[in-house]
Amino acid sequence: MSHHSTTINVTNITVYINSCNAARKADGLSPIPEGTSVSKATQSMKTALMGKVKTAWANQFPGTTLSNQEDFGFVSPASALVAGSAPKCVVQQIQLDFKNWQLPLTTNTPTDITQTITQELSSQGGLLSTAFGSVQVNSNETINWMVGYARVNISGDVSGYLYVFAAALDF
Repeated sequence: MSHHSTTINVTNITVYINSCNAARKADGLSPIPEGTSVSKATQSMKTALMGKVKTAWANQFPGTTLSNQEDFGFVSPASALVAGSAPKCVVQQIQLDFKNWQLPLTTNTPTDITQTITQELSSQGGLLSTAFGSVQVNSNETINWMVGYARVNISGDVSGYLYVFAAALDF
């Protein structure tokens, strides 16, 4: 599994746009126009995922302000994702996010969150959706987190997940 920028072969642009649009349609969003560049389509998906996370966050954690603590990424291949696993690249990203966002970090927090995310991705099939949870840091603090994701094809037989990860401290 890797968390990285991806280059999509020109011959696979239609496959990518079509899979983005399948996820968007399932969530009631307008399609990305045919002929859109991969960069613009990815930005459109990022915007959709961020909107999904912000809306779900307000409903799930109404007393916790998110404060623009979101990170966008891509993990691939989806076929390597095992329910309940903790891909190292995602664990490392969450560790870095917590450091950058000045959130308290316990030894197992990024691994626990990643395992919950992979379980959710596995059970939901990857259409545009969210998963969330809370981690008790100490008796006074909890970290609320959420991921918005969509499974997309980057070629005819290779898919991965675009995602937005967000977290905030709740007192």
